[in-house]
Amino acid sequence: MGRVVVIDHPLAQAILTTLRDRNTKQIEFRKGLVRLGRLMGYEIVKSMDIETVEVETPLGVKAKGVRIRDLDHVVIIQVLRAAMPLVEGLVKIFANARMGVVSARRLRSLISPARWTSTLKLRMLRCPGYSRTISS
Repeated sequence: MGRVVVIDHPLAQAILTTLRDRNTKQIEFRKGLVRLGRLMGYEIVKSMDIETVEVETPLGVKAKGVRIRDLDHVVIIQVLRAAMPLVEGLVKIFANARMGVVSARRLRSLISPARWTSTLKLRMLRCPGYSRTISS
């Protein structure tokens, strides 16, 4: 199983405070989620492997730098529509990320919420760029 990373950055805490505030308007909430997604992206990049490279500048001078190894191999899976603004912020950091969505819908014939949650089934899972589709 993966590891849990706690983001304790003061800016993340300030954004979360705004998101939790009942007086926060809808557009401010959405923009806050985008900002939080971007900040999370920066924190994720810190855990990725880097390699030292040498490049030539436009002036013909050699300069040392770094490349992030798997930056172009990121897959972002959002769960339900509510994650869209958060994912928007992540995509600003991982511009070439492949995208996936896990969603659900309520069947109108079901009456009680308890019964509805017990009848959720995975209908299809598809990751863009991969040929395998999982369905039930």
